[in-house]
Amino acid sequence: MPTEFENVAGYLCRLSEEESAKDLFAQKKEVGNWQVIIENAWYSFDWDTPSGVHKFLLRDGKDRFMLMTDDHVRVNNFFAICGIENRIERPRVAIASFVKDLVAPVNEPERERPGRTYRVSSIFASIDGYGRSLKTVALWGDDLLNAALFNTILSQVSPYRVTVRELLRDTDIVSAGSGGEVNFLYRGAAQLRKVDSFFRYLKQHGLIKWAWARSGGDE
Repeated sequence: MPTEFENVAGYLCRLSEEESAKDLFAQKKEVGNWQVIIENAWYSFDWDTPSGVHKFLLRDGKDRFMLMTDDHVRVNNFFAICGIENRIERPRVAIASFVKDLVAPVNEPERERPGRTYRVSSIFASIDGYGRSLKTVALWGDDLLNAALFNTILSQVSPYRVTVRELLRDTDIVSAGSGGEVNFLYRGAAQLRKVDSFFRYLKQHGLIKWAWARSGGDE
């Protein structure tokens, strides 16, 4: 499995038909060395290619999965080799709504607001109304949603990627994009549970949308 403190990248996805991604991937002869990280949730496996063996993390769920390795391109290559690239759907994640819902009003620090779970340490956003001269902005900080500058420009930007951290800790959990992109610094099972909690938060708040109709509804 990936070693601790290794950056991993991938996607939140689901298959066009309801089936286990783990069972599907395990059928491929190039895939092996399965290990359980969290029972019935997170696994690691090796993908043996002519260029070498590549480590993957898989979050297998009933109706969706998350596949991670050292970069997004390798995840896409894996889908292509498996012949499933046309069966993969990635969601639309309402990052802009997530940010705007959590922004702390002036004179009301986020740390003191009940029910607030996360801080945001980086934001990538498109800029509205500046034509070709200014298209995107990237911001980094300890607590951007509680920053006066960000509150000032919020109405002019559309966030499409964020990095979140726990409210009372300074350790980043995960970076998530509006197209289902996921990055995080792998630090073992405890880290993966925090990643799960974040995506559960997004789902519970109606911020993950799937376009393809599925029998049995959206889990």
